[in-house]
Amino acid sequence: MKINSKSGLKTRRIFGYVEINLRHVLGKTWLCPSGALRMIFPLKFLPKHEAFLLMEIVYKFSTIETCDDYRNLFNDLNFFIPFDYATSGLVVRNNRGVVQSYDLLNINFTEDWISAYDEQKIYLVDVTVEENFKYFKTQCWRETYKKYDNPKKLLSFAHDYNLTNGYSCGAKAFGLYKKPSMISFVWNFEEKCEYISSIIDYITPYIHIALSNVLCVEMLMTKREILTGREKEVASWVKMGKSSWEISVMLKISEATVNYHIANIMNKLNSANRVQAVAIALQYGIIDFD
Repeated sequence: MKINSKSGLKTRRIFGYVEINLRHVLGKTWLCPSGALRMIFPLKFLPKHEAFLLMEIVYKFSTIETCDDYRNLFNDLNFFIPFDYATSGLVVRNNRGVVQSYDLLNINFTEDWISAYDEQKIYLVDVTVEENFKYFKTQCWRETYKKYDNPKKLLSFAHDYNLTNGYSCGAKAFGLYKKPSMISFVWNFEEKCEYISSIIDYITPYIHIALSNVLCVEMLMTKREILTGREKEVASWVKMGKSSWEISVMLKISEATVNYHIANIMNKLNSANRVQAVAIALQYGIIDFD
């Protein structure tokens, strides 16, 4: 165990990872990739007690699994980023970079705003979205609006909901759920604050990891419940290489019924054939490998 000269934290290397002794702060140690050590001790301009508080939030973002825990951490983050509203999500884009769909994990944006934003397809003209997925850097909305000559439809929409300024950030696809992210913090401040921007820069990859992991777990739980007990049974036999006729004999049902179940499995898992259906079922833990 040695003392890190910059942070004063006790660390030791273990097979490419660094164990950081945070017992005096969090009551535990933290094992992280060695390459991430330079990011662990936050921002030099923070007082030490605030730096440790931010480290605790970072640690929790790295380990949470539920949507409620994720939202609660944003309440803690509000100590550093004085936002009124926040939201986050992972997106799917086409070859031209246009958003096709998104998985939203909202913090406290109103349902009216979310519905109107989706129904009016504001994301297609939202220059903060374009800027995020082009550069993946922290941005101040007003500066982005100026860069794109103050887009009228977007600004009119923002004024309707009194959400005219904020910061957005995001990360390229990594984590369990391999999709890029966008996170937005909204409050109507007058001038850009480098202090806030630096904190958002620092915290972005950890929010992305949490967002990716939480949405992945949620998706897995949804997928696991998508097949009936009989369909899981049929899929398990297909996995073993059994034909429809062989499965019908073992389950004492007709071959037509087996094929009916297989067709349902393929439809529910959006697969082209029974082999792909089994692969998807295994990937999402719907059926076991053994």
